[in-house]
Amino acid sequence: ASKSLPPNTIRSWDPPLEYYIPDLIRTIQAHYPDRMGQIEPIVLHLQPFLTQHPEYPVAFCHGDFHPLNILWGRNEIIGVIDWEFSGAKPRLYDIANMLGCIGMENPEALAEEMVIDFIRYFFDEDFGSPPEWKYLVDLMLSIRFGWMAEWFRRHDIEMIDLEITYMQFLMQYNNELISHWGILNDITGKA
Repeated sequence: ASKSLPPNTIRSWDPPLEYYIPDLIRTIQAHYPDRMGQIEPIVLHLQPFLTQHPEYPVAFCHGDFHPLNILWGRNEIIGVIDWEFSGAKPRLYDIANMLGCIGMENPEALAEEMVIDFIRYFFDEDFGSPPEWKYLVDLMLSIRFGWMAEWFRRHDIEMIDLEITYMQFLMQYNNELISHWGILNDITGKA
């Protein structure tokens, strides 16, 4: 929907991921050093993505797109709320956030038909380039740092631990998810 907007009108007030994540890590180190042993491997895993992602196209994104921010009618979406994080973000940001939220509620859902159909719809419409799709799980993983920051602000140890476990899951099954979604071969073919 934002394709016709002039590029200089699409701005975002939140920092880019490649700045936000290291800044958050410094805060975690200062206040929760006991969690760093679990978080450092995730940050190391993300380095190739965080280095490359600034080169990817941006688009106007909702910024907090997930099922609880969608107003559902009987057979259709009737509205989307909570636009406070909207702005210029990596083009697949809203897709990655939606998938990350679905997986956080039920990681097995990431292998189910609804998720596969959701991804295939956008992939088959040529929404995004092969490198963007290759790093979809890493984008999901990067976005989870925003959620983790919320748990740290609230001092919610149970959610911090759950978030770290989920992030480890995404890191461990990155390639398997891309392959299961049926886009790995398509990415190679389109590249």
